[in-house]
Amino acid sequence: MAHIDLALVRTFNAIYETRSVTEASVLLRVTQPSVSYALARLRKQLGNPLFARTPHGMEPTMRADELYTVFSRAVSQIDAVADPTYDPQSSERIFRLSLSDLGELTFLPAIGALLAQRAPTVGLEVEPMDIDTVADRIRRGQMDAAVASSHIAGLKCRTLVTGDRYVCLQPRTTAENGSVISVEDFIRARHMVVEETAGHDRVERAIQSSALRRRPTLRIPHYATLPRLLVQGEFLVVLPLRIAREFAADGQLEIRELPIDVPRFEVSIYWQPRIPANAALPT
Repeated sequence: MAHIDLALVRTFNAIYETRSVTEASVLLRVTQPSVSYALARLRKQLGNPLFARTPHGMEPTMRADELYTVFSRAVSQIDAVADPTYDPQSSERIFRLSLSDLGELTFLPAIGALLAQRAPTVGLEVEPMDIDTVADRIRRGQMDAAVASSHIAGLKCRTLVTGDRYVCLQPRTTAENGSVISVEDFIRARHMVVEETAGHDRVERAIQSSALRRRPTLRIPHYATLPRLLVQGEFLVVLPLRIAREFAADGQLEIRELPIDVPRFEVSIYWQPRIPANAALPT
């Protein structure tokens, strides 16, 4: 492959990530004609159309998919070497993070404490998780990262945060904390279900594939009111162990093991290497 200007590679990455010449120009902070001109140069140099205009945006060719795997990694490595001076202690950058309601309860206190200690002037904006659109928003530069228990396809960078498993949480009874709830008690219980857009559907799939049945008595949109509702309404809810332990800390609730096997899950943070704002295009 002939020598390719780094600015052209950045342009290619921006179009690939945003699927739009217009949005790539916004991401790169240059004019749209400049992006179009750079794309024309790339097409001629590489002998491939690279992208086709469709109703859904600039669709990459198979060759473009292959190139992006190489180009995105190369640019990330170059940027890491070229700009090692980022100082979180003095940075005033505002980061945008996507979290589910459960993610806010579980991780946001620790994130806030860590920022106060290591990056006191950094800002953080948290947006609700939408598992169906978050990858596209990160690629377009509208979001910096997302913490999710579901795999987010299409993003190059992923770091494991923690692993967890599901348990039952209910008002305290005479049962031993941590004991397995019987199938009969599980079916007979008044179930509370929290609507979840971040992908916590493993329990429902496991229940549907087993002999268990549950009829939700109450559906709620958020986890914040869950402990109080559990106590007052004598409900049972299935949720990750980590947050169940926090909710049960005051002694009013108890944790019971599920009567069926539900696979453990991993929580990861996903992001996409960003293009520096000063990455000028060739003229």
